[in-house]
Amino acid sequence: MENDRSESLNSMEAREILALYSELGVTETLDETPINRFEQNKEKITESNLKKLDTNLSKADLLPTQSAQHVATVLANKSLTIAQLESSLATFEFCDLRKGARNLIFGDGNPEAPIMIIGDAPNPLEDRLGKPFVGDEGDLLDKMFSAIGLSRHSKGKESIYVSTIIPWKPLHTQSSIVTEVEMLLPFIKKHIQLIAPKFLILMGDDSSNALLGRSDRNKSAGIWETFMGIETLTMRHPKYLIKNPTAKKDAWKDLLLLKEKLHAAQIK
Repeated sequence: MENDRSESLNSMEAREILALYSELGVTETLDETPINRFEQNKEKITESNLKKLDTNLSKADLLPTQSAQHVATVLANKSLTIAQLESSLATFEFCDLRKGARNLIFGDGNPEAPIMIIGDAPNPLEDRLGKPFVGDEGDLLDKMFSAIGLSRHSKGKESIYVSTIIPWKPLHTQSSIVTEVEMLLPFIKKHIQLIAPKFLILMGDDSSNALLGRSDRNKSAGIWETFMGIETLTMRHPKYLIKNPTAKKDAWKDLLLLKEKLHAAQIK
């Protein structure tokens, strides 16, 4: 009898404890072995991302041991349109920067533009508004290209398309984005491939270092290079020009070089 009362009492206590846990928002019990939820989620995200994009993926595509860059490569390669690429990037959860970002910064302007501009990593304002090149930096960029008859708001051959080297704002304590760029490089290259611009402009150290392997603008001033078979020019980022107004003279020279190229290609 004593045992029955004890068991009944324990049962009541258990129900009270469960009720308390429920009020506190507890939804599951854990065992004594710690579970790495981040690693667990990565495997699930890998599989779900790939299946969402293509239900006919091979078994090799779904290996849980694959690297984040490999997953990025698979997702990027299977994105056949700009909309698909943006969707794939939005569901790619291997990059920790997305956890501290408000928005995905993908692109702005005419995706059929003959000129694609890739800027540095997003700043806090771009993160808040969800668009690349906004605020004072965006105003300056628009004025610069308007001076040679180009606009991101145009739909014709005088249009430009702008993006950033990575889609999420770095942490304020972060001094380098090399790891993130390496991880997301398949998306960046696919973005360029889908836009298929006649000319590529890399504005800032982040983009030129990521795609051309160096950030010393002084050694590449006025020099056209080739990236992915596209004629490429490096320029100072608007944020640099705002802080260093005397550098606007060199930026104007770069714009005239671009204008000459457009004229020679009979685009302008």
